[in-house]
Amino acid sequence: DSAMLYFTIQERATLLVNSQISAGAVGNTVSQGQSFTVEAVVSNLGGAGVLANPSGELTLELGNGLELGDGEVAVKAFQVNQPVSWNVDASQNAVVAGIVRQIQDVTAQKAAFAKRGVAVRIGEEPLPGKQTPQGPLGSTTARKNERQELDETLNGLYAQLNSLVENTYLRSYVSRRPLDANSLRPARLAVPCGCDSIAVTIAEAPFLE
Repeated sequence: DSAMLYFTIQERATLLVNSQISAGAVGNTVSQGQSFTVEAVVSNLGGAGVLANPSGELTLELGNGLELGDGEVAVKAFQVNQPVSWNVDASQNAVVAGIVRQIQDVTAQKAAFAKRGVAVRIGEEPLPGKQTPQGPLGSTTARKNERQELDETLNGLYAQLNSLVENTYLRSYVSRRPLDANSLRPARLAVPCGCDSIAVTIAEAPFLE
């Protein structure tokens, strides 16, 4: 008599990390001082499962200009296909804040200038057969020069603001691998780093009343 032993060969558990900004950003762009949420999910591309205990661990690495929210920790336990999230803050930049205030001030000056221009034009309405006055307020050239100066100042401030846009990143990676359920060895990583990165832009759009 002979006996046959049948067995199934499964591909070893293989982990892949996918991350995203799940809330608080538009197109991965955030503002100075803004809080947002990063979410990462680890999936298993292999045939074998992974043991729930000990659990794997994910670590969030932050680029320049980003910091963990209050009470957050960079390293968190994960289970396959279960999202892990972190609250992250974009740092404040005093230089950017100062430029934003200047933009708001100049924009307010332009609005006041426009109102004054309307009043001047009404006051300049000539009587039939009379010449339009050309005093300091009534000078079209003077108003044009003032408007041009405000526009140039505003354009210069926006150029400064755009030059201070910061390009940074978020990186979530498997810092401890769970065990493959069959071999009891650490699961494989689908990519050598066991990570996923997100490019983040920290910009500032001035709030104009």
